[in-house]
Amino acid sequence: MPESLKNIEPETKPADAEKLSNLFDKLGLFEPSEDFLNAPDATPSAPGEPPSAARYETERLQDFKEAFLLFQLLVQDMGKIRAVILETWSGYKMGMFDLVSASVTTNTAVDIARRMEEDTQPILDKHEEPNYKERPDDFLNLRVYDVAEKAFWPTYLLLEGFCAIAKGRNNLPQYKPGHYGTYNPLNDRSKMTDREKSYEDRALLMEMLPEINFLCKAVPKPMSWEDELTSGLQKTLCETGKIPLWLTTVHLWLDTHHTLRNEVSRAYNDLYEAAVKMEGSIKEILDFHRSLRVDNWPRSNDMAFKILLERIEWVVEEDTLQDARRRAGWPVGQPFDWLKQHPIYAGLYLYHIKSTFQEMGITFVGAWGSVMYAGHLYNAVHQEKLINTRWDDMELLFVLHENFFVGDRPKTPDDYLKRLVLSLGASASTFAKNKRNQQIGKSKRGPRCLTELAPIARMFHQRYCETGARTDLAPEDLETILSKGMWEENEEESAEMSAADGQDFRVFARSKKPSKEQRYRRRRFTPPKLLQALRNSLGATLPAMPAHMWHYKSFAAVWIQQSLTPLKKYNTFPQGSPLGPKAPKPDKSCIAKRRRYSR
Repeated sequence: MPESLKNIEPETKPADAEKLSNLFDKLGLFEPSEDFLNAPDATPSAPGEPPSAARYETERLQDFKEAFLLFQLLVQDMGKIRAVILETWSGYKMGMFDLVSASVTTNTAVDIARRMEEDTQPILDKHEEPNYKERPDDFLNLRVYDVAEKAFWPTYLLLEGFCAIAKGRNNLPQYKPGHYGTYNPLNDRSKMTDREKSYEDRALLMEMLPEINFLCKAVPKPMSWEDELTSGLQKTLCETGKIPLWLTTVHLWLDTHHTLRNEVSRAYNDLYEAAVKMEGSIKEILDFHRSLRVDNWPRSNDMAFKILLERIEWVVEEDTLQDARRRAGWPVGQPFDWLKQHPIYAGLYLYHIKSTFQEMGITFVGAWGSVMYAGHLYNAVHQEKLINTRWDDMELLFVLHENFFVGDRPKTPDDYLKRLVLSLGASASTFAKNKRNQQIGKSKRGPRCLTELAPIARMFHQRYCETGARTDLAPEDLETILSKGMWEENEEESAEMSAADGQDFRVFARSKKPSKEQRYRRRRFTPPKLLQALRNSLGATLPAMPAHMWHYKSFAAVWIQQSLTPLKKYNTFPQGSPLGPKAPKPDKSCIAKRRRYSR
């Protein structure tokens, strides 16, 4: 052995060797029993016999500790979701997010919380929680209110107490004003003690619950635009009487009040302002087209506009819920007080009428072709400098609909005509240089029409605009929705803008085709991150309402007068069209030949 290895050779002590030799001395040896020795051999399986489908798994012991850990993780996840919703409504208050984005994000958060709770409910149902109170007249131990509030426990207890007396379709309990205290939105909640916060929450919640109870039983059929909190309470109050854990997210309604305080009615103001504009546009359209008809838009199609008008009038004309309260002998209160106190519901209703309005608008202008024709005409006279008036709304439409002209914006008289003919449904081969047949070929795609924008916002159309739509949204579904075109915040530009102006700015940009690394990162998004991405994408992709594009009579009167005469001089429009030269009278002999051939 080399000398260098002798020094590192381990020394074996006699005691260690003895220990190894006696390692199994403590094991006993047992002889098999007579029954085991005389037992028949096991019968082998026949050749070709399929294996048994039985599946054996180790039994999982779901004890109290495991249930407690599961509950703790669930509450933590719901707390993170709640933080996103608080951030969202704070952004709405500061003008960074619109009402629809905040409301849809909040309701989607409740959807996700419900799915999370349904997965854990079988384990949680096996255990009960203790009810300890510091004082006999307290509804919970207020010494730990701050911790309990993060677990939504106070909200659960208040819901439990109210549902116990309101369960059933005919139970409509009322509370005297101020019975549970008076809510003052001007008070500074940050300076309140835990006891004062609990009193404020109880006063707010016990004012809202009878209103929801009345709404659920006055309108037993759920509406497509209802938020999850209202529909969940309706099922609890009218059917099951049970309060699922996810329903404690009714605390999100309290959070909207804590965030907005005396500005909580601003949500209804946003709804009212948008609804009034849509109402005026629809009435103007129906009046203007009263004596005008095209084959693509029969008079029966106007009924869709009238139905939408009725739904708009529900929030701008007369409060139907107030009339129902009057007939039931309840205190009437202020008009539209329900919508003023429930910003989530108001935002979802705004999405409902706005999305329906956009869908009908795209269909309407596609049938009449009014926007397409006006856009091509405006571009022609504008490029030829025949008018000095800029149509800002039409310019915005060109930006939003990048393929309006079937390619780049035309700038020559020949291109004006070609692009118009292509948009009318002609095939691109019609203008091929070596084409022998001069007839206009038809495109397989048909006439070009405006398409609906905002793919992410449109993914919720069925959810909030059609009855019986799916409501069990999971994080995986949200990932699919965001894959349609997610917008993300540019943190560097946001920081630069905020530092330069001294205010909180957010800069968002549409995500380009994601790389493999980005797709992997998005798949690892947690529910709070998914909700943030949804909120940002909704606010960035919801387009301006197309109302101003439907009826352009006032603007057209200004610039068509200026451009009509010069356009005839240029003779750039098809022969026989209203703006082109008159077509020559056809030869009668040609007409006779056509009749003979047609026979």
